[in-house]
Amino acid sequence: WGIQIVEGLNEAAAAWFTFLAICGIVALTVAWAVVRHDLSSGIGFGQLVTGVVTLVVTYLLAKFYQQMDGVV
Repeated sequence: WGIQIVEGLNEAAAAWFTFLAICGIVALTVAWAVVRHDLSSGIGFGQLVTGVVTLVVTYLLAKFYQQMDGVV
């Protein structure tokens, strides 16, 4: 009887977040390129956003695993 709490990274949620982030970045890149009539700036914008998302996700995962090191 009771509730079992499973601690750890929800891998399915992380995969969905990554997939949705990439889809959003692609949509923003295409929209930027169409609105500005410049494919090069659209690709550059997409690369910038991809880099920022990569840094944020890496930081969050590092903090998560740092907290999990103390849990036995």
